[in-house]
Amino acid sequence: MSPKWSISGISTCDHKTKSMMTSILYADSFKVNQYGQEQLDKHTIIGGGALSGRCTNLPETIVNQLDCEIFNEQNRLRTSPQSFINLLQKKLDEFDNVNL
Repeated sequence: MSPKWSISGISTCDHKTKSMMTSILYADSFKVNQYGQEQLDKHTIIGGGALSGRCTNLPETIVNQLDCEIFNEQNRLRTSPQSFINLLQKKLDEFDNVNL
């Protein structure tokens, strides 16, 4: 991956033939257009949804609790990668040196 990609976006939704899909976009810049800003203004709670106990105020049918948990873990990995060291070291025991 290119080091110039400093921004990522992740979206999870139903899939036409599979049960679910996740799309990840990497970019070096991002500009919110008017429609996007309107959607953010409509659905964003200041503090990342902390007031609601969720990561967003979008309805549960659009963003469920699992989506919020994944979002929170990805954000923790992004902001504090060191916090995963112990967990990953414990997981190493699940692998032999040849096969995953």
